[in-house]
Amino acid sequence: MSIEIEVVPCLKDNYAYLVKSGRQCAVVDPSEAEPVQQTLAQKGWKLTHILNTHHHLDHCGGNLDLKQAKFTRSRPYRKNDNAHCEQKNWTHVRQLFGHERFEHPELVPLMNDLYALEWSQYTNHFKPTFKLLDRQKKDGKIKRIYENQPQTPYQRLLASAEIPEATKTRLRAEHAKLDPFALKKSIEAKLKKFFTVLGNLNYEATKT
Repeated sequence: MSIEIEVVPCLKDNYAYLVKSGRQCAVVDPSEAEPVQQTLAQKGWKLTHILNTHHHLDHCGGNLDLKQAKFTRSRPYRKNDNAHCEQKNWTHVRQLFGHERFEHPELVPLMNDLYALEWSQYTNHFKPTFKLLDRQKKDGKIKRIYENQPQTPYQRLLASAEIPEATKTRLRAEHAKLDPFALKKSIEAKLKKFFTVLGNLNYEATKT
């Protein structure tokens, strides 16, 4: 069985190594997680093992993040899941909070509050999307066929025969109370507060 090895630059002068054989893929000495995760996504590989030659921080600094992400980012042997995760990262994270890496635990409650309330309500009730119905390959090209009208997650639940009528009644009552303009205004206010707190925390961090 063949073995593939991918060298992953980490930090400023370190390297991690991805070693893949069959359905097994190990990372050796991941000093940080993000470059390893990016390489895994690009290659469509699923991480199964984390190996360390010794336990200095520049050899195992990414262990915890990789362990937490290893079982949540994609299903085993479904290489396209990573691409779908990255797509949702763009629509649900990057468009909202940008590309900066946040390192302050104090920010987590602010983010969770926004996602649990206004952002969830706005996205599920007022942001329609087109659903892919079919892919057709012709003359070496793939043609994607989408539904004619976009729908929100709320509309899809109401149209589903598998959703109990009591749940649909509750969703209709919730929807009737929501104002998309008020939700958008509240989202912007919470984002302003978030980035103000972030700026203050970054400033305090430079003083220590």
